[in-house]
Amino acid sequence: DDIEVKYGTLLSNIEFPDAVEAVVENSADATDRTTKMVTVKDWTPVSGYDSGLSGVEQEFEATIELDDGLENPNSVKAKVNVIVKNLEGNIVSIEPKQISTNQTIPFNQISGVPAKVTALLSSGQEVELDVKWGASKYDPSKASITERQIIEGDVTLVEGVTNTDNIRASLLILVRPTNYTVLSVDPTEETIQVFQGKTKEEILEDYKDKTVAVRLRNIETGAEMTVDMPIDFTTRINNFDENAMGSTQQLIADIAVTSNINIGTEHFFTLNVEMQEPKQITRTKAKAITTYQSVPVEEIENIPAQVEVILDNDESNPLAVDVEWIWDDYDCDVAGSRIVQGRLKNLPGYIVNPEVYMGTLFVTTKAVQYEITQIVTDYQILDEGVVPAGLELDEVYPYLDTKAYTVVMQSVTEGVDITLNKDLKFLLKEDEELGYVYDKNVAETYLLGVELKLPEHITISNAVAEDVENNGGLLIGFTTNMVSVELVETTNMTVGAGTAYADLDLPETVQVKLSNGKTIAIKVDWLGENDYTPGEEYHIVMGKLVDIPDYINANGKEDAELLIRELPRKQYTLKSITPIRIPTTGMMNVKIGTSLDDIYSAIESHNVTLTLEDENGEPIERMVTFTLDADKNAEYTPMTPGEYVLKGTLHIDNDIEVLNPLSLELSVYVQTLIYKVSGSVTSTQEFVKGTPFAELELPAEATAKFENAANEPLPAIWTESGYKPNATHILKGEFSPLPDYAENPKNIKPSLMMKAVASPTTKILSAEQITSP
Repeated sequence: DDIEVKYGTLLSNIEFPDAVEAVVENSADATDRTTKMVTVKDWTPVSGYDSGLSGVEQEFEATIELDDGLENPNSVKAKVNVIVKNLEGNIVSIEPKQISTNQTIPFNQISGVPAKVTALLSSGQEVELDVKWGASKYDPSKASITERQIIEGDVTLVEGVTNTDNIRASLLILVRPTNYTVLSVDPTEETIQVFQGKTKEEILEDYKDKTVAVRLRNIETGAEMTVDMPIDFTTRINNFDENAMGSTQQLIADIAVTSNINIGTEHFFTLNVEMQEPKQITRTKAKAITTYQSVPVEEIENIPAQVEVILDNDESNPLAVDVEWIWDDYDCDVAGSRIVQGRLKNLPGYIVNPEVYMGTLFVTTKAVQYEITQIVTDYQILDEGVVPAGLELDEVYPYLDTKAYTVVMQSVTEGVDITLNKDLKFLLKEDEELGYVYDKNVAETYLLGVELKLPEHITISNAVAEDVENNGGLLIGFTTNMVSVELVETTNMTVGAGTAYADLDLPETVQVKLSNGKTIAIKVDWLGENDYTPGEEYHIVMGKLVDIPDYINANGKEDAELLIRELPRKQYTLKSITPIRIPTTGMMNVKIGTSLDDIYSAIESHNVTLTLEDENGEPIERMVTFTLDADKNAEYTPMTPGEYVLKGTLHIDNDIEVLNPLSLELSVYVQTLIYKVSGSVTSTQEFVKGTPFAELELPAEATAKFENAANEPLPAIWTESGYKPNATHILKGEFSPLPDYAENPKNIKPSLMMKAVASPTTKILSAEQITSP
């Protein structure tokens, strides 16, 4: 059976079996088999053991000790899998640590400071975690036989471990009182140059954090150590004349030792201050070098360490100063000329504008053609460790142990003899024919081709290319592991006051943070309809992740949360409606029988502007729509002539509550005039000879003439009895159905001039010359 051990279990603490059950067979008769317990020894991991690799079978094997009469010609070994249990739980306590040290020793020099602590989890498991101690709170000068200093530290969490209570590690330090004598101080002095007029206070500002290395001897044991200690200029009377041009003045500082250190009188620090006339850099002299393409900066010869600067335009006396060249933008694989700038360093203190100027280096990079004569890196790298699944192919590269292939290349440019080792980056390539295919959504072992990134001036020699091909090409193998859900991000949305659940535009996906560092969108099924009640300020709607990709282990974190904030309804006083009446002047005249819908359609705009005032008296304007609803206009009877005042319904958004709704009114006058038909206007209708009547596309209206009104179209129907399919003729019809405002007392017939044609007529709308005559 597999052996399960706690996370972090050392190899030496795993209890392996001393005997296993083996299948043995008769050497004379292979069918004669039986089982027997055999003794084993020396359990060793097949591919190494990792106490922090949980949930994975780690194979071990052992040597079988042969009893009398047993043989093992095939060197069969006993095998067992060790599985480290997954870590899961919240930290409930951390075991405190304790050390002791001598007085004066700084924290970073104390021996035995633990780098790890043991944490107890809510699951009952124990885990060793890295810890970073808050050393700033430790005072090495305080010592006591009975009292201890306690400092705290923060632990570094690993996957599966949480620390919701922010429990910190604690380290108890017993500081033994210790007496020392000072052997030496380093440095004992320092010389600086400053410009005339710089005050003592300005000079010492640069030395407020200055420390010196003090060599101490333990009076009791004779042991020696070196400790950095601050210096203190305030314990000495240091007279200083800031205007003493050309002088060298001394400022003396004592070493700030504690009472347990005997320093004597011979140990102190001296600052020699040379007062000089202030000078300004007026320019720097440029330098120039020549190199070759692909030669790295560290191998370029004759890079100058200093440049000359001109002070106060005095060209006769340049000053050589140190320079630090900035190569950040230099690409050794690009030929040509460029400028590299450098920071001036270690300038004398009498220069008042050192930051204004920089050193200038003209670099000429000569073009060289190279040929790769050897690929040093193995052609096939088959075990590149573990890569998290879910990454695009171009995102896999940073997780590989191998970041470049080292090659040897030789110049083939005439007159240039250079041999270089160069690290070339590469691309992972798929090849379906050879089975080199990558699928980010499947966690398994992959083998992919490698394509070296070659600049134009570098080629692979035929011999190397042939050797690579004969050996199977450049290949890299790696394994992708399943990733886990670390966090399902809460989705936030805001809705208007009173929005019903059915009207919510719920997101189809939520953002999920994975252990591979990526955040992806995963579909969600929201389940909170029964928990949502309009009118509350906040709503929490729960959901479940669905269609989770196979390479993702949700680890029980499938729950999604949607936080909905419902905006409160703001209360306003309605001051005015523009326009309050439609039309704004006069009255709308309509024909008898005109319906509410027809009146609404005839209105040019269905929007009005509301002027509102909030509780603070601040005015706002809001454009809203209106409708003419039958329930508010029941008194309107389209067949009864007369004047009507119709009520418009304002459609105000849910986020607004109007305390004093005003009315929108529409004045309508239904006319008493009845239109009497007195004739019709004949129009021409072209048709193809022989067309059946049923297939004619005849107009649904015909223009009528009236005795007492202008011409306008009326509905018309056409009779088949007068239709002549093969000749031009007049086709009669009926005005029907007549609207309520029209009469046809003379039974006037509408008419069409039916023009018979042999084929449909194509009207030329435009033409242009597209070929030359």
